[in-house]
Amino acid sequence: VGHSLNIPHANSWRTNDGTTTGSGYSKEYGNRFDPMGAGKDRYQRHFNTATKYLLGWLGEGDITTVTKDGIYRIQAHDRPLNGMSAALRIPRNGKQNYWVEFRDALGDRFSANGALVMWENLSFLYLNPNQSDTHTNLLDMHPATADIRDAPLLPNDGWFDDDEAGIRIRVLGKVQTTPVSLDVEVQFTHPAGVLDAPPSLSFVQPFGTASSIGGTTVFEAIAHDPDRGTANGDG
Repeated sequence: VGHSLNIPHANSWRTNDGTTTGSGYSKEYGNRFDPMGAGKDRYQRHFNTATKYLLGWLGEGDITTVTKDGIYRIQAHDRPLNGMSAALRIPRNGKQNYWVEFRDALGDRFSANGALVMWENLSFLYLNPNQSDTHTNLLDMHPATADIRDAPLLPNDGWFDDDEAGIRIRVLGKVQTTPVSLDVEVQFTHPAGVLDAPPSLSFVQPFGTASSIGGTTVFEAIAHDPDRGTANGDG
């Protein structure tokens, strides 16, 4: 069904260092919660919310774009929509968005109690015949296990921290609404969608060209933090 709609496979992000977001690769078919991934009875499952949005099945009024700290409620998007948000979209770095969604119909103890967290690649061009980028990668919140079924972020897991992007996400718990929903808290340690780039330090020619062992050399240093600006100082 997905290929008839020009939808690519639903992948997962597999890291080389045993973390959730470290360096790694996109594992094809890795999102077993999606019909475009692998897994038993996958054709009975819903597309992920980023894909539904891409297809126009979810509109701006059906999702919440998060750019400030807060507690947000999302309903199970594999149940009929009932006026609540179906997903959170969190800008990460200008190249990716986070998508946070909740499923209830699968019935397994992980997805029915936690949030699926994905990266969406903004470089993906829908309907481009030369497309080579994947659209989404499911993040594994329990990378110590080999089983992707425990990928959802659960209430007892505490904070998921993306230090590079300055984004924190945690699941507070289920709410018995109709349909059932999930409360998720998001915090930012710096402005949404901006990476915390490392600072740089450069030295200018010393004021005095000669120096002796144990002596003092006066120089000028220039420190630049891409997120803060440039500062000059003597040392």
